[in-house]
Amino acid sequence: MDKKIVNLINCGKNGDLKELQQCVESFDVDEIGPLISKTFLKDEFRQLFGLFLDGLTQSGLSHQLRYQITEQVLHEFEKHDIPLAKANLVTSRLKLEVSNFSANNLVKLCDLCMKTICEQRVDEQRGSHNQSSRSHMCWKELLPTMLLLLIERKRVTQHGTQMTGEEYKSQLVKTLCQSPWKPQIASSLASMLINIPLSPDEHLQVVNKLCCSMEELPPQELPTLVHEMLELCKDRHGLLLLMKLNHYFHLHLYKNRRQNSNDMASSQMLESENIEVASFEDTKQALGTVLYHVNKVAGCYASIKDFVNTMAKVAKGAPEAVLQPIIVSMLFSIATVSTYEDQVFSILRTSITRGVLEMEKRKESAWMRDIRINKVNIQELINTLIDCCKDGQLGVEEGLVNLAFELLRVPLIRGKEAASDQVWHFGTFILLRLMRYQRHVANSVLQRLCDCIITGEGVQQYIKCLGQMCRDVRLVIMEQQSAIVGLLSYLRVIQWNVARDIVIAVMPIVLLASGVRDNLILVLRKALFSRDTNTRKVAVHGFIEMLKNLRLEAGSLGHLSQGSSSNTFSGYNILSQVSVEVYSQATATNTNTKEAICLEVLGALRGCLNQQAEVRVSLYKGLFEVVESNPPLTATILFWLRGHLLKQCDLDALPPVRFNNIITLQAADAILQEPVGALLYLIQQVVLVINEREDDVDSRTMSQVTEVLDKLVVGMGQCTLENFELDEDVRLMDSSVENKRAAETLRQALAVYEALMCYCINTWSLNTPDQGSKLLSMYKCYTRLIDYAKNATTGGNNKKDVTMAATGKSQTEKKGRFGRPATFKLPPSILGLPFLSRTLDLLHMEDIPWSTAPAAACVKGKREFHRYVMNVLVQNVAHLREELQCGNMSAMKHCAKVARKIYEHCICRLSEIDAFDRNLAILILESFLELLQMVLAHCRLKWTGFLQIMTGVSEKDGVAEQLQPIVEKLMSLLDERLSDEDDSEDEVADKKLIQHLSSALQVVSMQLPTDSPQCIQLLEKMRALCSERSVKNLNVAKTLVQLLLKLTVRCKAESQMLPNLTKQLQEEIGILPDVQEEELTDAQKLNLLNTATKYGVLGVVCATIKGRLEEVEWVAVRLDAELTMLEYSPDEETADTNKELLRTKERETVCHMARCVQCNVSLSVCAPQAGPSADVLLRIHCDAFDTLSRLTKYFIRRSSKDNKVFETARFDKVIRNAGKYLARNMFAFVSHIGEKKSADKRKKKNLDPSIQKSKVLRETRLIPSLVRKKETFDQCVIKLSKDCKAPELVDIVKHNSARDFSLKPQAIKKALRDNANGTSDNEEEEEEEGEEEGAEEADEERPASSNRDDSGNESESGENGDSGARESEDLFAESASDDEAPARKKSRRSD
Repeated sequence: MDKKIVNLINCGKNGDLKELQQCVESFDVDEIGPLISKTFLKDEFRQLFGLFLDGLTQSGLSHQLRYQITEQVLHEFEKHDIPLAKANLVTSRLKLEVSNFSANNLVKLCDLCMKTICEQRVDEQRGSHNQSSRSHMCWKELLPTMLLLLIERKRVTQHGTQMTGEEYKSQLVKTLCQSPWKPQIASSLASMLINIPLSPDEHLQVVNKLCCSMEELPPQELPTLVHEMLELCKDRHGLLLLMKLNHYFHLHLYKNRRQNSNDMASSQMLESENIEVASFEDTKQALGTVLYHVNKVAGCYASIKDFVNTMAKVAKGAPEAVLQPIIVSMLFSIATVSTYEDQVFSILRTSITRGVLEMEKRKESAWMRDIRINKVNIQELINTLIDCCKDGQLGVEEGLVNLAFELLRVPLIRGKEAASDQVWHFGTFILLRLMRYQRHVANSVLQRLCDCIITGEGVQQYIKCLGQMCRDVRLVIMEQQSAIVGLLSYLRVIQWNVARDIVIAVMPIVLLASGVRDNLILVLRKALFSRDTNTRKVAVHGFIEMLKNLRLEAGSLGHLSQGSSSNTFSGYNILSQVSVEVYSQATATNTNTKEAICLEVLGALRGCLNQQAEVRVSLYKGLFEVVESNPPLTATILFWLRGHLLKQCDLDALPPVRFNNIITLQAADAILQEPVGALLYLIQQVVLVINEREDDVDSRTMSQVTEVLDKLVVGMGQCTLENFELDEDVRLMDSSVENKRAAETLRQALAVYEALMCYCINTWSLNTPDQGSKLLSMYKCYTRLIDYAKNATTGGNNKKDVTMAATGKSQTEKKGRFGRPATFKLPPSILGLPFLSRTLDLLHMEDIPWSTAPAAACVKGKREFHRYVMNVLVQNVAHLREELQCGNMSAMKHCAKVARKIYEHCICRLSEIDAFDRNLAILILESFLELLQMVLAHCRLKWTGFLQIMTGVSEKDGVAEQLQPIVEKLMSLLDERLSDEDDSEDEVADKKLIQHLSSALQVVSMQLPTDSPQCIQLLEKMRALCSERSVKNLNVAKTLVQLLLKLTVRCKAESQMLPNLTKQLQEEIGILPDVQEEELTDAQKLNLLNTATKYGVLGVVCATIKGRLEEVEWVAVRLDAELTMLEYSPDEETADTNKELLRTKERETVCHMARCVQCNVSLSVCAPQAGPSADVLLRIHCDAFDTLSRLTKYFIRRSSKDNKVFETARFDKVIRNAGKYLARNMFAFVSHIGEKKSADKRKKKNLDPSIQKSKVLRETRLIPSLVRKKETFDQCVIKLSKDCKAPELVDIVKHNSARDFSLKPQAIKKALRDNANGTSDNEEEEEEEGEEEGAEEADEERPASSNRDDSGNESESGENGDSGARESEDLFAESASDDEAPARKKSRRSD
């Protein structure tokens, strides 16, 4: 044999091909195996191997030799561990030779490769390990090439069986999927399968097999497999791969992380059933590599697009399926490609918003809570993703920043303000966590946030986010001062309320960063000289905020107030360094201290006393907050307020206030220079605070201020209308300058009296019992001005002739809406909550510690003063609501204290107050209701603390215990008032009182936890109340029924309350002809529902049904999403569990829909008058058919002819009720409405054509919409019937009469009788013949009508049809079907 080898080498060197072929064929087949085995590991093997292959021909012997060589080489690959470079050379040479193999040899080699693949798993199970197979596998290069050749062959033979090449390939792929693999060859198999053409079914089998092998792979080898599989799945089934990766990492990474968070050791290792123990760090690194591979293929693979589109569909229904750490990380990685960026963040925003809204719905509906829905913890998800940022995962950090701003961009959801706040909270939470743990993102985040504030609209959520950053991550923000400085530079050009909120938000940074503080002071100083008044108000507000937050120590201004003559400011940080001015005297002021800053700011604010009146009002309101929060500044503020007050007063004259000086005339207008009422209110507040705190204030200044206020009380109490130049000639709404001045004088005088009333109450003590008489004197003068304003507006004080004689011409008066005379608008009260707190004690406490009983009694008996105080409270609550909407939470300071006094002194004694003054009781309830609604709308997080102050029940006892005394008191008051309703003399006031009581009870009861016994008890009480009490007030009945139904929906998943109400409405409203009324027992009826309240209750019932339909539609969308995700269950056990859960949800949803349809069927037979009540019923029928169509579409997708899921869920019963009874009654109802409208048209007088046209368009819009939605439902049912081979469904909704109309014999007879009265006897006979002919035609059409009854579209009686009246023809359609046109022509001829 050695001679043959030498001869072979010589032939190769000579280059003679024929000689080489002869030499190769001289070898015996049995000699090839030992030869290759002997030389395989030697260096000359490469040369010999090439010569052997070059010398082979297409002869039979060559084929045998070629096969023998290839087979032996493959065996040697399995035996020896050779270098990878050598293996690649050998494999490449074999690939070139594959095309020369015969079909049978190709089949043998493919079988050999398959045997090698399967035996590797068997060898591993036996304990033998072949290291060579791990380093390189030649079959992964050869097998695809051989299969590509075999696929082109029309016939191949395997073990005596003939088949096509395509069939052989399919059989091999099937065998490959069914055979066990060694986990380490999964990547090679995936790489091999990329080059094999696979059908969709084969591709799915392969992907499933490869995905199953992931569980057996160690984390280090997973990225390689994922890389190959991404290439394999680039066109299809990529979603399956990504969902399997989600399951893998959730099981091996995040589940372990959750266990570690439960006090497990951080070094604990994972262990699954069939894989080696893998470290936690290796899994994290594998995840990072996988995300990198996904990112690289995101821009060009169709499977990634399919994944994103699927997530977009799922996010609308099942947010928990999207909001998983791995899914979100993949989406972040994909979002780095610009093509998907907007879509990805829209998906995540939709998922989070949907999850938040779903939680809100679960709170309000017991049925939604019973539906087993997987909850998602969004905050835990965010924390997990933040940890991923720490691990350096690709795209997660950038994705979180973009997601946060996407959440902050969510608009306010009307009626769901709490949900919007929660979504914004998640956006803020993401940014805060990122800035805390990834500080390098702070600059970009802060700059982007400032840009959103400057350029956006509706920026309150951004400002709140900025404020929370400045409070929680101050050190990080201080490192990025340039962004804050840039934002502050825009204060003068943005809206003043936004600028004010910005100043409040950045104030924590202003106090720490000298650079920011310097810039803010500079900007505010410039703003004081702006032409825009609002910009000046921003400057005042900014300085006020600085003074409030720069807290000084007592006595710290003692030497500075005298030694400081300059208002300059240097920019050293007040907390880290205090500069020393070397050349200053010992008493010189250090301008770097907080005291110097305060003096500088006070100096700037003192200059605002020369600004416009609006700016001064802002100054006066803010200075009191400064006095409260910064006591050392009180003396300085009081000192220069005293001097300013003296300029406005002439204490020896009447009036003691110089109204002529504070109001100046310019051109044709009267300009207010000094809001003296606001000034007096501020000064008396400062005096009160000084007395309460016993501040160290100059006694001379204090006595002067007190003396001035006392003299003002005496002087203003002696003033008459003539002293204010208010006489009968004044016309407050006239446009002349003098009248404008008189109107402004009146406003300021009212404000002065209010301030002095507040002073009288605040200085009332046991030593000053005469303050009560002074208070009443001030109030008497105040009411005198109010009465004058009313009379002057209505013309009681005016004499037109006198005015014309004095001016020489007639002055133009302002006109209100619709040409009515404009009324003088009284100014809002300047009194605040501190005044109200003390006044409520005076009016409603029995033992007042600061007043004698006789002195207090003279004020308590004044009904008008009681009402005035409560009106002021209502105004304060409205003002507080506006402040809270702008984010000013400091306005809540005195709110809880006032609420407690209203509850203790007023609500708990409302029966006594009602006996004293009914209107006062109404005002108390109104203010109490407004307070509760305001806190719930804007301060929900402080709700329990608010209740603790108001009721005295601790937060630890729970909100149910806190609300229980309020609910019980309101319930007893309501029961009492309802029992006394018939005995009441003032019916209007009594109805208003009951309405406020029921509204307050509704607001409070909706805050009770649904699982609390208090909620169940309240439901039972409300049910008994509505059953026993008969109410005639429509609004009260609506509120009570609404509360009853809401409590029922919140507490009970199934209840007969709503069906019973719909049946009782049939009795009260009336039913359509030839319809049998459903009877109810007395125990099932509500006395609250009667003739007077039936239409109001109808609206509430329809609104409740609509809410239930929305729940069904919400769950239907969720079922659709869960059905999509069902295809990607990680294992069979999970899939079976999810399927059973889905079937349960389907049955519950269909059952819920059946109850809604039954309620609609009951309402569809009601016969209300044409108008709003009929429109309400039409709308609820539209909603019902909309929801039915949505649910039918789901079952179209879910069901098939072999698996009729809709029957299992009993949805066919719902279709029968809706398609037969509801549709039939609907058309009869529409016909009834048409007849009512015709009757109304004959009774009413002719209207303007344009008004009549708009009215007709408005009234006729609903019926065509109802018909369209009903037809859509019919089409969906027909499609379901065809897809599932269920012909019985088509019989229910035959599509033959939706736009048809039939004759009405009774209407025809009546019309003929009317025409017969005015004709001759002969004409009467002709009319009778025509009548009989018309009746015969109607009888001919009656079978068709009865056939339509079977399909559920027409009523059985001709009276319940929907044609014969021209209105119905106009409402339903432009024309009927062609086959019924002759019948219409005959009926018209008979008319």
